[in-house]
Amino acid sequence: ARRVPLKIFIGGTAPENLTGVIKKFKPSDILIVDALEMNRKPGEAILIDPAGQGFGVTFSTHTMPAKILADYFLKSFKCRITMIGIQPKSIEFGFRPASKSVVSSARNIARTILKAAKGLTN
Repeated sequence: ARRVPLKIFIGGTAPENLTGVIKKFKPSDILIVDALEMNRKPGEAILIDPAGQGFGVTFSTHTMPAKILADYFLKSFKCRITMIGIQPKSIEFGFRPASKSVVSSARNIARTILKAAKGLTN
C-alpha cells in the first residue's frame, strides 16, 4: 500500500507562527480545526468550506483569523483546505480553559482524524 506523508501541526493560540514550516512541507491537503463564533451550541462542530460565502472573517482569538490563514496557504501553494469549526462557550477576551463541551468535541474530532489517518497510511 502507498504511504501518505502526514504531519500534524498544533498552532495553539498562534497558528500563524507555523506558516513557514507548513509551506516547506507543501501538503496537498490541509485540515484546520479551530474554535469559531458561529452562533451555535457550545461544542457543536461543523465542516466549513473556506471558499464559501458563509465563512467570512469571523471572531478569532488568534492574531490571524482562520479564513485569512487558509487564504494565505491557497495563494502560497496548490492545496485543498478543509476547515472544522467548533463553537466555543465564551468569546470573552482573556485566557479561559475550554469548556467541557468544546474539549469533548475536539477529542472526538481528533479521534476521527486519527482513525482516518491510519486508513491512509496502512
